[in-house]
Amino acid sequence: MISGLFFVINAVFFVVLIFGLMKVLELSKELKPKVDRISDRLDSISAKVDDIASNVQTTVKNVGEKTSTSADSLAMIAQLGSANFGRYAPALATLGTVMKAVQMLRASGLKFPSMPRRRRRSK
Repeated sequence: MISGLFFVINAVFFVVLIFGLMKVLELSKELKPKVDRISDRLDSISAKVDDIASNVQTTVKNVGEKTSTSADSLAMIAQLGSANFGRYAPALATLGTVMKAVQMLRASGLKFPSMPRRRRRSK
């Protein structure tokens, strides 16, 4: 009797299992076109991302080359500027010292004689 009960329960279970599998098959048939469309979209998005990545890589390479060229030019200008400054540095230091001395003397109250002005000849 118990074995007969298990047989009936097992038969009912297999019928329910077959019915469930049929529903899953129907659902997968309905979802297949949607999955295919999503797959196509992902392929096109992937191609676009590859194009964008290659464009970005090219742009970064170009900007890097231009930046390197600009940095080299600026380094050359700075080198020339420092060479010229080194050439005129003693004269500039002397001029700065004289100007500072005159400023200090004026601040102490010392007045410098003014230069006589030349009169213009009238025609």
